[in-house]
Amino acid sequence: MSRDEVVLITCRIENLDLDMVNGTIKEKLQDFKNELYEMRFNMTTGVASQRKLSVAAVDFPRINESYTG
Repeated sequence: MSRDEVVLITCRIENLDLDMVNGTIKEKLQDFKNELYEMRFNMTTGVASQRKLSVAAVDFPRINESYTG
């Protein structure tokens, strides 16, 4: 990793449809599938990339709290 790069580890929901959280479609919430992704942003070149880190669905990722400010 270069000093010009920002790395974001995040959960991503493929094809998110916000209408699924309202009204009669609410019962389809089990169709949501969170996947863990790594996203890299090079602040010098403007290049961005991403890669999937998990095969299975994940919820509530955490980081070591001693790394937060």
